Amino acid sequence: MDEFRKSDIPFEALSGHEPSKHVKIPQDIVKWQRSEAYYDLLGFINAVSYAIQGKRINDPNIYISPTMKNVVGIFDKLNKLVDESPPVDQPTRFGNKGYRVWARKMHRDIFVFMKEALPQEKCDLFSELGAYLSESFGNSVRIDYGTGHELSFIFFLCALFKAKIFTEEDYSLRPPPD
Repeated sequence: MDEFRKSDIPFEALSGHEPSKHVKIPQDIVKWQRSEAYYDLLGFINAVSYAIQGKRINDPNIYISPTMKNVVGIFDKLNKLVDESPPVDQPTRFGNKGYRVWARKMHRDIFVFMKEALPQEKCDLFSELGAYLSESFGNSVRIDYGTGHELSFIFFLCALFKAKIFTEEDYSLRPPPD
């Protein structure tokens, strides 16, 4: 099958509130592994893995919807913030402290960028989506990046589909009919 199967993504509506962390201690992992969110996430990862098989990233027939362009535009804006926040000249074994400057700007602007990118009828979700996306860029206090941050990005993508901001149209190989 060339597309996501609808049954692969058993989503309900998003809350519109910023997500909260429920896995704080090792014992919470067992509860997480029994949660609906866990199975939603696994279903999403499996569906995406299936949907991209045999696709080329540079295929000229890949359709990019206006909504997809708007969301990708967030990353263009974040790249401009990188240009405005050069690395600090410092001897260090770990992350560059210049990252903190970029992170402050990102946290300041991400929710505005998100609201601007979303379709009007989905703007109430900017807070939840912005939180997932901002968390995916690492920790500016410790200047680190790990699998939890990567998972936040996957949650961000998953939430875009869950909220029907991205649809089947956004992963088709040909333009939708007029």
